[in-house]
Amino acid sequence: MATQNRPKSSNSSINNTNKHGNKNDNEKKEKEEVIPNNFIIQSWVKIYRSIPPFYLPGTHKFNVSFTMVTAALLYTFRVVSERTLFLSILNWPPDAAQEAVGSLAASVHSLLLLPALFVALTSQPYQLTGHMKTTPKWWQDLVTAELQFCTGYMIYDSFASYFVPKGILSLQGTDYLFLGHHLATIVYMTQCRYVQAGHTSAMMCMLLGEFTNPFQNANIILNLASKFYPDSIWIAAADSTIEFGFAFFYFAIRAIIMPIFFVQVTYQLLFAETRINIPFAMRLWWIFSIFVVEVGSYDWIVESWRILLTYMPGNTSNDDYHGAADNDMIRKAEL
Repeated sequence: MATQNRPKSSNSSINNTNKHGNKNDNEKKEKEEVIPNNFIIQSWVKIYRSIPPFYLPGTHKFNVSFTMVTAALLYTFRVVSERTLFLSILNWPPDAAQEAVGSLAASVHSLLLLPALFVALTSQPYQLTGHMKTTPKWWQDLVTAELQFCTGYMIYDSFASYFVPKGILSLQGTDYLFLGHHLATIVYMTQCRYVQAGHTSAMMCMLLGEFTNPFQNANIILNLASKFYPDSIWIAAADSTIEFGFAFFYFAIRAIIMPIFFVQVTYQLLFAETRINIPFAMRLWWIFSIFVVEVGSYDWIVESWRILLTYMPGNTSNDDYHGAADNDMIRKAEL
């Protein structure tokens, strides 16, 4: 019996050796991975990998640590900026400071995210319904970091701008529109991560949606500043310039570029060979979500066109319009 057991022991040793060998080979490949010599890519990937993972309870290793860190950092930035910059240095009233710092944090989020989105979208083949496994590991981490970063912002903004200052019972109709937008965005990005596909479509939506965000929020801050510094020609000039930039890009993106992209992504989700990477019900939900956003933009597409008309040469019929748009109206353009 002893001699019969020896071959089994030998085979077991070989199998263990093979397992350890494969593991070492995989680790060696990961160590040999070459991240492109691009500051944005290297910064995002290294920061993402430096944060210990935290897996969502009840899931199979669905990491949300970058989302949590993003939300915490943005909230900290908001609190510190409000107390130091707007309340202490500029001495703005609390209500104006709270509104301005919300726009400042939103702009910081967009300005950090937009270059990373552009680099990610231009560094790999454009596949709206492709699977993550066909891309390099560094790109997977870059995209995951971007999706988690945006998710973290949506969570932060929901609490910092709505739940905390207003309370759940005091929310109004417009508040529910914003929260619905944030929830739909979170669901879209999270589902992309869960099925490991469709991430390019999500990033394109993020890129187009966030592009006008810095203009929009700068317009809000400048509108507030004009009330406290009514005689400043610099603020007035900056307000008009930003307003024109916001209206121009908003109209171009929402009225022309986005509809074309939404038709393209709808076709890909329904007919492309790689559509099988995404469950059918999920694809229908994504199509529904993107067109709801487009329909919700209609009023501000019309408004942005009206703003552009006031800047046409020889138009003197609405000289008092510039810089007079209500901040609540401007903020609705985010939807």
